[in-house]
Amino acid sequence: MTASGNNIYNNEPVSVFTGSGETLISYIESGDFDVADGNAVMFMNRVIPDYDLSGGKIKMKIITKEYPESTSTVTKEFDIFNNTEKVNFRSRGRQAKVRVSCASNNASWRWGSIRLGLQGDGGR
Repeated sequence: MTASGNNIYNNEPVSVFTGSGETLISYIESGDFDVADGNAVMFMNRVIPDYDLSGGKIKMKIITKEYPESTSTVTKEFDIFNNTEKVNFRSRGRQAKVRVSCASNNASWRWGSIRLGLQGDGGR
């Protein structure tokens, strides 16, 4: 709290910005991406995470769509720890996005580049 003139300001009330002891979820989500301007189905099979993590774990989701207006499908959700070098999975879709989140108390994280193994693919 700070005082200025006749006003008192509390910029970070405990019950608002700290979750009152509850875990706060932080995340970052990419926009949709595709190959061949969405004219081809893409196949993804690996992610090499680039991160800086102290304590806790990061959750990562791969979300795909068959068409721009179709329903999104979470094709894979996995945990990333300090010792995670790569994650293998299988996913297909015309569009995809990646969501990285953390819901661990006492965890600090920073995400770097995303490295996905992906290629154009045909339908099933």
